[in-house]
Amino acid sequence: MKLDFSNFFTHLIFHPFDADTKNERKFALVSSIALGIFSLFTVHLGCLIYGFFARKVDHPSPSDESVSKVAKEHGIGTQKPQAQKFEPVLLAEKTFGSARLQIYQGDLLEQKVDAIVNPANTKLRGGGGVDGIIGRAAGKSIYDECVEQLKAKKLDSCNIGDAYITGSGKLNEKGIKHVIHAVGPTGSTPGGDQLLKAAYMNSLLKADEKGLESIAFPAISIGIFNFNPKHAAELAFEAVRDFFSEHPDTSIKEVRLCYWTSSKDVASKNRMLELLS
Repeated sequence: MKLDFSNFFTHLIFHPFDADTKNERKFALVSSIALGIFSLFTVHLGCLIYGFFARKVDHPSPSDESVSKVAKEHGIGTQKPQAQKFEPVLLAEKTFGSARLQIYQGDLLEQKVDAIVNPANTKLRGGGGVDGIIGRAAGKSIYDECVEQLKAKKLDSCNIGDAYITGSGKLNEKGIKHVIHAVGPTGSTPGGDQLLKAAYMNSLLKADEKGLESIAFPAISIGIFNFNPKHAAELAFEAVRDFFSEHPDTSIKEVRLCYWTSSKDVASKNRMLELLS
């Protein structure tokens, strides 16, 4: 059977079983399959094109300006070598006998202290938030030490409220001798108040055991753990006050609470300043 161009489209639009002859049915079947494949290809291509332009519009790559804005909000520089450091500024202090509680705004990693506290998770193997920032600055060795301490106790993880002390890795170059890994609760953890106070108290005990004189804390649990910032400040203050009351002969002479400039840090810092006034 000889078919012209018009016959081709004729066979595309009717069912093969409507054909009068065997050859017509065969040609109509092939034509219908071809049309189906062509239609699927066209729709798929259209979806790919739409998806490409949708990504361009809805999910632009972060600009240098936006990256700098996020870094600035958290008081840290970008990874550029020329990044400016967020030097700590003393805002207030309160004495407890011969010891002092000081409130700073600025980069925790720029504190001139014997130890800084890392707000860790129960695995003690690194994480996000401040934990990740400290880990990148100090290096993997601080987590390796944590894992070894867990293995020595035949544990895979620690408890909320616990604290572990390690060397400081590359932070030793800044004069920081130790990192104390304290595990705070989330905002929904049962008994969170006592566990957050325990995280502060146990960190101070670890520093005292090593004979350290100065220690700097971030605001534990208020970041990705989503603990109420103002209440966290109240519990931190109570923990420091109670520690000095219960350990008058401690080696620790200076406790610093260091806040960055995120909205949660600001709320926690302002509440702490009220408590010290």
